[in-house]
Amino acid sequence: MTLAPAHITFWPSLVDTHGTRRTLAWPAFFDRLSRPQTCNDKRELPGWSPAHFRGDHRAKADCELLSALVLDSDAGTTLDDARDTWGEFAGFIYTTPSHTADTHRFRVVLPLTRIIEPAEHERLVVWAFARSRAQSQQLDEATRDPSRLWFLPGVRPD
Repeated sequence: MTLAPAHITFWPSLVDTHGTRRTLAWPAFFDRLSRPQTCNDKRELPGWSPAHFRGDHRAKADCELLSALVLDSDAGTTLDDARDTWGEFAGFIYTTPSHTADTHRFRVVLPLTRIIEPAEHERLVVWAFARSRAQSQQLDEATRDPSRLWFLPGVRPD
């Protein structure tokens, strides 16, 4: 299977709506995701979106294209459950600073074989949520926005 290139916009912070777009190979991006930063709060972390935006301005109306589907789990699904559900696809799972041994919190990044527009993203989200429910898993409904900023991986100092 051939994946589309990773079209990523990086954001210095949650409050900075002007980003820097990059196009890179997925292995290079996954390498970046595999090196979490130490932080006390996830809001200290820079962010990313698997999208490019008109004028590099993060807003739903400015989202032009997407190269991945990103899912958020913080409602009782374990990493093993996620691997069972999404493991047949090329992708990457990374934990958030809120993740603990007892409470799994993570992101699932599923690169696409082609670039899509925001309207098609919603159809993929519907499919992913149905797939999760079929496995008795729950995804965060608040994360459906194609222009969403995802924090880069972080771990707490402790």
